[in-house]
Amino acid sequence: MQAALNGSREIGFTIVSMTVSLVAVFIPVLFLGGILGRLFREFAVTISVAILISGFVSLSLTPMLCSRLLKAVGRKRPGEDGPTSNVQGPKSEMPESTAEPKSEPHEPAHSSWWQASERVYEWMVGGYKWMLQLVLEHRLLTVLISVVLFAVTIVLFYVIPKGFIPNDDTSQIVGYTEAAQGISFAEMSRHQEELVDLIRTNKMSPASCRRLGKAMSARPATAATS
Repeated sequence: MQAALNGSREIGFTIVSMTVSLVAVFIPVLFLGGILGRLFREFAVTISVAILISGFVSLSLTPMLCSRLLKAVGRKRPGEDGPTSNVQGPKSEMPESTAEPKSEPHEPAHSSWWQASERVYEWMVGGYKWMLQLVLEHRLLTVLISVVLFAVTIVLFYVIPKGFIPNDDTSQIVGYTEAAQGISFAEMSRHQEELVDLIRTNKMSPASCRRLGKAMSARPATAATS
């Protein structure tokens, strides 16, 4: 338990700073307006709450579970045969057969799943060490590759097509028309009927419809869909 408390104290400040920094990134999203704010408001709240819960668990539940689930394993290192003394005391009169055997630390037996996962973990650690050593041995090349990747990222930012919402093909064309101020409903309907008849003459338009009224922008309009 004490080891878990000491470990949590050592990484406590780091976890708190990371949690606060990540939450601060998503706070401005909560105050965005328009369609962008409506799209990402729930996302920002969900991510912020998840980060706060993760930070709380890292400082409370994880150390407690470590103190209960992780067990200390005694391993005898090469050359460690225990302390020796050159002081010769009186010899014990106890027979050798009745002498109490000296207990040595040993590693408890583990399941095959633990052994397999441990081998995978050691393989990953070995790969990380190899990559880190390779990078440190070629520092100049590493910096050059980073600069090239940064430049390519800037170029791709301007080259790759992008948009706010991905375009999709609904096989529909929507058009809006406006008439002069003060036009009557019957006259507007007649103009719209002529427009729909013109659209129907196109062979590429299998169906069409019209609507006469006021649009969202409070202007007389109709929508012709084909």
